Amino acid sequence: MKTIDRIKQMHSDALQALIKAHKKLDNHLVLAVQYKTKDPFDILLFEVIQEFPGDDSDGLLVDKIEHPIHLRIMGDLQLVLGSPAQVRFALQHKAPEIKLLKQGKILYSDKSLEAKKLIKELGLQ
Repeated sequence: MKTIDRIKQMHSDALQALIKAHKKLDNHLVLAVQYKTKDPFDILLFEVIQEFPGDDSDGLLVDKIEHPIHLRIMGDLQLVLGSPAQVRFALQHKAPEIKLLKQGKILYSDKSLEAKKLIKELGLQ
């Protein structure tokens, strides 16, 4: 197996473990989408969390973790987090994080009506 393929597999495993851990939290994970990045070592993960704190008009929370080796990610991990209402607000205001989603890959959906609506609204069909 080529080195890049091993890294992709490690990243996939790390993302699945991260999503599994987030599903266990009380806030209720609705949707998780992986963005494409220019750097194959970096990971961008967008999560919609039902009970995410803040007002509906708050911006999405963007958190960059440099080289989270404990997660077996070779580059940086960038998390973009928000509630369904915050995501819709960001969509209406053409937030840059939303534009990248159209090229994203759905890694998790709770299959709720909310998730299905968001998938359609975000153009993730």
